[in-house]
Amino acid sequence: MELISKISIEELKNFHTTDRYAYARLAISLGLDPLLSMIIVAFWNWLERLGFRNFVKNSETLSDADLYALANEAVSCLRCLECFSEELFPWIQIDVPQTERLAGQVISLGHIFPCKEFTIKAIMDFVNNVCARAFADIVPRTTKSPENENHVQDPAPAPEKNRTLFITFSKGHPISKQELEDLITRKFGYCVETIYMKIDPEPLFARVVVHSTSDITKILGDNDLVKFSINGKDVWVRRFVIKCKDQPPTAKQCRQQRC
Repeated sequence: MELISKISIEELKNFHTTDRYAYARLAISLGLDPLLSMIIVAFWNWLERLGFRNFVKNSETLSDADLYALANEAVSCLRCLECFSEELFPWIQIDVPQTERLAGQVISLGHIFPCKEFTIKAIMDFVNNVCARAFADIVPRTTKSPENENHVQDPAPAPEKNRTLFITFSKGHPISKQELEDLITRKFGYCVETIYMKIDPEPLFARVVVHSTSDITKILGDNDLVKFSINGKDVWVRRFVIKCKDQPPTAKQCRQQRC
């Protein structure tokens, strides 16, 4: 890595144009945490090092939804690297269909991580020596240095109440959890964390928790209420707002009560 440190920033940017584009899509278009986005790009470069040629380049053809799925699969693989011993890798089953499709073959954890400590060092060296230098101008607000980071960590999620949508259905036109999740995934990628739905006697509403507040923005845009159609059935989506019964009344409510 000493050779990389002697290369100018501009030379590094030019050499890693494809990686920069992938990073920009992750950190800007998809709104993922900038440091996590660097680690994901480093992981994809690790796959290229293992023989999956042009893996990052081939990701350019993916839609945002498919790229989001690919990034989630990378995080799943990296969590396994962090949580499991090297001896267990060959026996762990992991579902990474988007990664396998892009690689053109079935992938096992034992193949991806032949040596745990060496893999961690190689990925973090790429983050520190390449990503931190070549990507710095893409998201200037990224000030945290990944130096000395030896593990993969998601950014701390916002409170669940800030990541929840309230979805209502038309009476007589019930929607299943699977239909709802399929709709959101198809339109916005793999952003659903949990769906809460009361199905007795029939579902009239649901609370959908997504992974981040950026997913809320992606789904609602600048609107307070949006309408979607699922198999010919309409649903209305808005932010979930907790109504606290113990909250003191506002001045306006007090005036209305006196009237």
